[in-house]
Amino acid sequence: MNQITVNSRAWFNEFINADDFATDTGDYSDYFKALGLERMKLSTSITVKTYTTASAGNAFLFTDLGATATFTMTMPNWATEGFKVGNTVKIVRGASTINETISNISGNVLTVSDSGIAAALTISSGSYYHDIEIRNTTVPTSLVFKFD
Repeated sequence: MNQITVNSRAWFNEFINADDFATDTGDYSDYFKALGLERMKLSTSITVKTYTTASAGNAFLFTDLGATATFTMTMPNWATEGFKVGNTVKIVRGASTINETISNISGNVLTVSDSGIAAALTISSGSYYHDIEIRNTTVPTSLVFKFD
């Protein structure tokens, strides 16, 4: 799941802030406010979190393959949840965590590098877990924004 949080936003208008929007930077509105022909500039800070949490209805099957490991979920697709090959993820179970890299995604199967997941999280291959969260720690480089 992708969670998008708008931390701050400021609408600047050309009339008050000049052609380069550099004058009176303390004079802005937190909502769109302009006259008909004014140019506007939006300055915003956004946090994007991508994570998936196992649950009683969507337990993760952990499979240790040696150099890699897989997490298979019963519900949606890992890619539609916001994960991509090459991303770094933090795998969390209770107070235990481990960082790994996604090496493959095939539908509901996520393959990650395995530097000791079973030992770090106290889990065993071939078992289902409903208390694991997988968090994407790779910083996004783009965001598709739909206005309206």
